[in-house]
Amino acid sequence: MNAIEIINLQKRYKDFHLKVDLILKQGETIGLVGPNGAGKTTTINLLLNIVKKDSGEVKIFGLDHIKYEGGIKERIGFVFEEQNFYKNMRIEQIIKFCGPLYPRWKAEYCASLLNRFNLPPRKKYGALSKGMKIKLALLIAFSSGGEFLILDEPTSGLDPKVRNEVLEEIERIKEKYSPSILFSSHLMPDVERIADNIALINNGKIILMEKKTGLKDKWKKITFINENISDLSANPDILRYQQLDKTRYFIITNTFSSGLISSLESSGSREIQIEELSLEEIFLECVQ
Repeated sequence: MNAIEIINLQKRYKDFHLKVDLILKQGETIGLVGPNGAGKTTTINLLLNIVKKDSGEVKIFGLDHIKYEGGIKERIGFVFEEQNFYKNMRIEQIIKFCGPLYPRWKAEYCASLLNRFNLPPRKKYGALSKGMKIKLALLIAFSSGGEFLILDEPTSGLDPKVRNEVLEEIERIKEKYSPSILFSSHLMPDVERIADNIALINNGKIILMEKKTGLKDKWKKITFINENISDLSANPDILRYQQLDKTRYFIITNTFSSGLISSLESSGSREIQIEELSLEEIFLECVQ
């Protein structure tokens, strides 16, 4: 069974039209990446029925996300970029309030995470730093026992130390409990570290969706020397190319194969060097 199935999900605003298809298998993590305003948070809000869809089908755990909304949300942990806990509530009060909302609440894990995150139980929410607020939200999401975690920009605006702590805990919970995770971010190194699959959204449409390993295998930068090369634009395997000087070139391909290298060699190319593209470089190639 898939954790989520989104089929032809649509939402129209005055100057924005979101139209998304997306599948997340159980136990896998998908990184939903894209520029600000691309539709990441809108997709999540539609998934949680916070925003009403115009059309399309959304299933979570194989169930209609509206008809079975209550039962589904008992099985989901979520973190938004901005949290909305009461400012005057202490951390221990927030935990005590949230625990009974989840039938699978992990009290022992919650206690260990409270200690690992160095969260002072009696401190009021309004007095917490941004990093501590995110840690508290993650604590509740992870302790919920949720089979599906939705993390919307959880590392945005955090200092490097706190950001690494958050990513380490996400890696820890993946290894220990194997939840399905939707990780939305515009921070490509974080997504590259956490995600198994990548979905790139731009202008309300998913323009690329593939396993991270597949992307790494297919997207390459190749540099070479050739004194008598013909028009590179005629090669369908070359996405983009640039002449660096009189005889040096680089090409970008998203369909890398040994056949492409053989083609370059047969045209007289030499000193061929192949480099793996980072997720950020792939992202820039897709949205430029």
